Amino acid sequence: MQPSTLTVISEDASLIAMCRDALRDLFPAGAWVLVTAREFPGDRAGICLWDYHAGEKIGFTQTAETPRWLFLVSPKDLVEFREAMPLADGSILLKPVTRAVLHAFLGSVLPVTPNDSLYAERDELLSCLLEANLKLQEYDQRRTNFLARAVHEFRVPLTALGGFCGLLSAGELGELNSNQLDALQRMQRSVTRMTRMTAAMFELSIAGQREDRPLLQEGEIADCLDHAIGLIQPLADEKDLRLNTANLSPAEMPLLFESEQIEQVLVNLLDNACKASPRHGAIEISGYSYFWERRFLASNADSHDRRRSDVPAPNCYRIDISDQGLGVGAEHIDNIFEEYTSYFGSQDRSGGGLGLAICRLIVERHKGRIWATSQPLGALFSFVLPYSAAKRAQLASPPWRKSQSA
Repeated sequence: MQPSTLTVISEDASLIAMCRDALRDLFPAGAWVLVTAREFPGDRAGICLWDYHAGEKIGFTQTAETPRWLFLVSPKDLVEFREAMPLADGSILLKPVTRAVLHAFLGSVLPVTPNDSLYAERDELLSCLLEANLKLQEYDQRRTNFLARAVHEFRVPLTALGGFCGLLSAGELGELNSNQLDALQRMQRSVTRMTRMTAAMFELSIAGQREDRPLLQEGEIADCLDHAIGLIQPLADEKDLRLNTANLSPAEMPLLFESEQIEQVLVNLLDNACKASPRHGAIEISGYSYFWERRFLASNADSHDRRRSDVPAPNCYRIDISDQGLGVGAEHIDNIFEEYTSYFGSQDRSGGGLGLAICRLIVERHKGRIWATSQPLGALFSFVLPYSAAKRAQLASPPWRKSQSA
């Protein structure tokens, strides 16, 4: 039986990756094939997902011979799109789309097999459900926009509060006794934590609504880690936790990243490890050059190790943060980085769906990957940042080729 085809008309690499992951997770191997295109594939059957942008011409009328269409539309373009496609409401998904929403949407509209006899019969019912879903998406967009505005307003008083705490603890407004200073420092740490949480909520609320590429500059990952440890050290001291960086090796090639964002990733992961670790425990921090096989890492974090002997040249730098807590249950390992989701228990590692979600957002903006692995004792959180492709090519080029080009 020939596999069905899902054609994604988009230049958004993250959207294509999410669609590929959804097909892999939802359907048996070989049931669906993902292809990409930049325009209407008139000679192709199957289902098409169009990442619509304002002003694009829709030069076709859907018939039985054309593929079934699904549309990703920005809320600000919805009126224009509806005028051009008045019958498409049951096939619209609002941008920005999250992994969880895309999985649910594709799972509801794609048949399990290309000859699914129930596919035609359920079309009318699905159309009604998807129209209702579109209304819910519109309401959710309004709620998210309100949340973004409210969180933005929170940041101003929090910044002022942190500044006054700093003045008081520095003795600028008078001397304090030891008990007062200790209470003030605890207050300042809480303010810093709240500031990080509001920043994460704001970033997640506006993610996908603007073009936000990191300002990539050559830097030392060890400097980011030092700053992150400095911020986390008071929390570690409260629980008498040892932060071990003995296994931190220097990068073999230059790394390009935005230092403040990667520092935020490290702070969130270390904060997560401190909360999960028992008192008097240890947190191991490792860093080393690594070969990242993207295809295998997308589905299994460690299955690409088998290729290390075949392709030994590293193409990224990997950070591992390992704790001695209760670990992460198998039922949560796949969705722990999802936005605004959390699981409840004695040690909720998800940070209410904020800390780890913002980690994934930042790492993926840097074209890297982040994942979690359960261990016999505790959990291991890892992420990789790719080395500069130009620098890798330069170092891999043989001397005779360099001299020829010179």
